[in-house]
Amino acid sequence: MTKTPYRLITIFTVYIVVRLLAMIFFPLQDTTEARYAEMARIMAETGDWITPYFDYNVPFWGKPPLVFWLEALSIKLFGVNDFSPRLPSLLITLATTGIMYHVVKKTKDQETAIWSITIFMSTLLVFILSGVVILDPVFTFTTTLAYLSFIMVLKKEKGYWGYIFFLAIALGLLSKGPLVLVLIGGTIGLWLLVSLKRWRVFTLYPWISGIVLMLLIALPWYFLAEAKTPGFLDYFIVGEHFKRFTDSGWNGDLYGVAHSTPHGYIWIQWLLVSLPWGILALLIAIKELITARSIQPIKTYIQDEEYSFYLLWALFPMLFFSLSGNVLATYVLPGLPALAIILAIHFQNKPLFAHDKNRRRAINLLYIIPLLVIIILIYANLNRSIIRTEKFLIQKHAQIAKPDEPLFYLRREQFSARYYSQGKMVFLTYDGLKSIENVRSIKSYYLAIPEGELPRVEKIVGHPLQVIDSSRLFDLVKVVHDA
Repeated sequence: MTKTPYRLITIFTVYIVVRLLAMIFFPLQDTTEARYAEMARIMAETGDWITPYFDYNVPFWGKPPLVFWLEALSIKLFGVNDFSPRLPSLLITLATTGIMYHVVKKTKDQETAIWSITIFMSTLLVFILSGVVILDPVFTFTTTLAYLSFIMVLKKEKGYWGYIFFLAIALGLLSKGPLVLVLIGGTIGLWLLVSLKRWRVFTLYPWISGIVLMLLIALPWYFLAEAKTPGFLDYFIVGEHFKRFTDSGWNGDLYGVAHSTPHGYIWIQWLLVSLPWGILALLIAIKELITARSIQPIKTYIQDEEYSFYLLWALFPMLFFSLSGNVLATYVLPGLPALAIILAIHFQNKPLFAHDKNRRRAINLLYIIPLLVIIILIYANLNRSIIRTEKFLIQKHAQIAKPDEPLFYLRREQFSARYYSQGKMVFLTYDGLKSIENVRSIKSYYLAIPEGELPRVEKIVGHPLQVIDSSRLFDLVKVVHDA
């Protein structure tokens, strides 16, 4: 083995270590990350493992529970902190690299396998999401497992890979729903169109026992969820998987705001979040086409069963979501493992640089992203008010408040405040504040006031208030009623 793999392994390790540091020393941010963490915390607290809850007694119908199960389990094991709800994303990303390494090493060689996992981990979106409380890393693991098991079945490897394929789809149904069938089915469908010979792959699958396995794993939760909170299936299947896709700016979302984007915008998002590798792959493709001066390279890639499958896998998320006017940049994540494998194969066949010295310099550039993250981490911890989180106000209240001095958040309910206070934070409207002041049943309390609204609050309480601490969005004050 040359020196290159050792350098790549070092880079891979550095990315993991830096990601761990950021997970530990950077607070959960509003809204998405803190929202999912709070939902997992509620699950861990209540012991309700069937229905995720958006708030106490408010069921969340937007996603299946697999990710929340993992996060809730982590919270039960390691407590309510920055690290525990993020840990499943890192572990599942490492599991994704593990299955990539195993299959690429088996079908190619060890150096190509090392290249593939290093490229994948050093891709901007992968690096970011590997330590964030979000559903996409788990879903990407399920699609990667399904795609790579398809490759292994195609190569007539051991029979259990056929069962792994159906297991992966079942896990996909429990992590993000029927979308897994669309992505896997769409990719395989396009791949089959190239040649009738490819249809032989269907004879290699344990169809009856595999489908039974998939249904036994995935369907029970769907039935239990509908029975426990009727209306779930209509919202989740029709709303989340049809109206959200076809209706730009869909206003039926119960838990947020739909993201209206131009059709095809996902390709721009792909270029940005796949840095630095997406642009490099595009430049390599353009160079090869110009050098060949014909479409022969395209034909060669399409005719190669394995390579064409990787290519379709890498591109299908963008092809599919180009039809939607409601997309997020995270939607490209399931295709990034294939991009990494394609580039790894290319680098082995056509080294990026002829001389080892130039190759070493190019590889060393991958340290830029971890270095930038460390700088940002230090700066953010020195300037905490720039972070969109209520962690520090919650901690301040816990330090200075007496047991009978509650904390109210005025007008804006923040998920990070709910998470870090372990559900003890109370949301208050201006009418609620007026009621407290009229009755004066609470001798003293703390109030988090949206920035700029202190004068209005002072008029209601009838005296000036001193700002004790501030977050990015709120000022913390103490309201005391005279005896």
